[in-house]
Amino acid sequence: MSNCIMKVVQIVSSIGVEASGPSYSVPGLSQGLHQNNVDVELHIRKINDVPITDYKIVTYPWRSFLKSVGFSPEMLQ
Repeated sequence: MSNCIMKVVQIVSSIGVEASGPSYSVPGLSQGLHQNNVDVELHIRKINDVPITDYKIVTYPWRSFLKSVGFSPEMLQ
């Protein structure tokens, strides 16, 4: 059993460099929460280089129909 006091699930479309702000703020928030004994999961669309973290990252396939617009039926589930 974990000693975590709560669980936080963050869902964002991307933490890739092209996403700018979220690429730094979301992983930073996740790491900060994890270091403060929070069970963290970060759910994102699949990217080439998933960072190695102390918290769980879940990736989902992404189907693009424009350069930056797409959907993921698996993430919806």
